[in-house]
Amino acid sequence: MAVWKDKNGHGVEAHIRKGLMKIIAHRGARAEKPDNTLRAIKRAFECSADGVEIDVRLSKDHEIVVIHDDTLERTTNGFGKVGEKTLEQLRTLDAGKGEKIPRFSEVLLLCENVGLELVVELKEVGMEEIVVHEVIEAGMEESVIISSFYHASLLKIKKGIGIYPWTINTREDLEKALELGVEGVVTDNPCRLKVFLVNDIHSGTPVE
Repeated sequence: MAVWKDKNGHGVEAHIRKGLMKIIAHRGARAEKPDNTLRAIKRAFECSADGVEIDVRLSKDHEIVVIHDDTLERTTNGFGKVGEKTLEQLRTLDAGKGEKIPRFSEVLLLCENVGLELVVELKEVGMEEIVVHEVIEAGMEESVIISSFYHASLLKIKKGIGIYPWTINTREDLEKALELGVEGVVTDNPCRLKVFLVNDIHSGTPVE
């Protein structure tokens, strides 16, 4: 998975000098909280994750919302396609434990306030300019990484490239990622991986 980095071009050497791989919480701390919600992002911060990865889509009225699937059934109490609902309709839904589907702007503000880096996966084509505009409006250009399986979308953004493999949830996979020298990893359980990274691997304790 290719991830297009922020304009500062933080590379592998920088992370090696710091001596610590980055832990990116996949859709927030989704092993504990509803994925892609503000609650999951706050939990990732509490676990000392370096950043969070979220998924973004467009509502019917072209507002950016944070949700993985193109349909509502799996993660909310709604039904139908995300792109066929207005922002107002989407915000009435329960995204788990009383959480609402977040606006992209809400996540940007939260990450800025707590100092989390943000990996934004574009789940659709045609939303690149709106996403970049909101990032710039929030003053988060230096803390946001844009990713997508749609390479045409990334070409429109034209940033440097780095590698963040996911989903890394075990010590064995984390060790392999460290051997490859990647900048960071994306995980469902940032609390657990942060403990592995700090207490086990970097302390020299053998991995079970």
